[in-house]
Amino acid sequence: MAISYKQAVPACLATLTGAALAAVFIAPFYGALEPVIADTADGQSVIIEDFDYTEPEKNSGQDQPATEIEEAEATSEPDNAPEKTSEPALPETTPAEDEGALAEAERAANLVPEDQPMQMVHGAIVVAAGRVEGSGRVITLDDIVVTEVNEQCRGDNLMSWNCGIHARTAFRSWLGSKTLNCRLPQDDSLGIPVTTDCERGSENAALWLVRNGWVKAVETGAYAELGKEAENAKRGIWGNKPVSMMPELLPLPQPSMQIPPAIPSNNNERPVGYFPPAPQN
Repeated sequence: MAISYKQAVPACLATLTGAALAAVFIAPFYGALEPVIADTADGQSVIIEDFDYTEPEKNSGQDQPATEIEEAEATSEPDNAPEKTSEPALPETTPAEDEGALAEAERAANLVPEDQPMQMVHGAIVVAAGRVEGSGRVITLDDIVVTEVNEQCRGDNLMSWNCGIHARTAFRSWLGSKTLNCRLPQDDSLGIPVTTDCERGSENAALWLVRNGWVKAVETGAYAELGKEAENAKRGIWGNKPVSMMPELLPLPQPSMQIPPAIPSNNNERPVGYFPPAPQN
């Protein structure tokens, strides 16, 4: 049976297409499509391969142990490198020194300037020896160390006593119902604690407390000498517990003996205040 022209052409095209695809996919595996460069010296051919190659990076020392890195750094130091000198250690401070420095910084921050006028403290209440609350402020006397209420003291007899309460009581008794005037700022910063001078009449409150030994004077303050005198004289917190000023308790009165009423005698005499019984029906 004869094949027509129209049938033969598609078959030839399909055969050629298949052969071309086979050559494209199969030829690389046999080096058919790889370029060949002929060497003119000996006539040998060299096939140039085309592929990517990434050279490994040099080891930066991350994979080395820490000890090896330290040894390498130590050996790499130059001979003329300056010797390492240890820095001088800072002087250690005791808790008492830290507390004193903090108190001094707080005092300096709350100190009222001397150009402010003296004002009457309304509703002054003594909360501790050297500290007063009034006029919407907490007022601390200047150049002293406040004796807190919970402070304990020990005298020559080595007996501990609550000198803080006694110091507050003494300060309250000294102030009494008198007017207390303090140097206060004239701004509206109510509620902010202040450190200033206060007076009862013409007598300075801080001076009285230091002189009587109820507070300690600041070493660099105006009352340092008075504080040493009070300490040497064993006044206030520097001495023993003061004798109680409470009056001696008197014994309670004994109940008086009751005299029984007199019994009427047979001579029809009636005692004073005697009334006959009511008649009975």
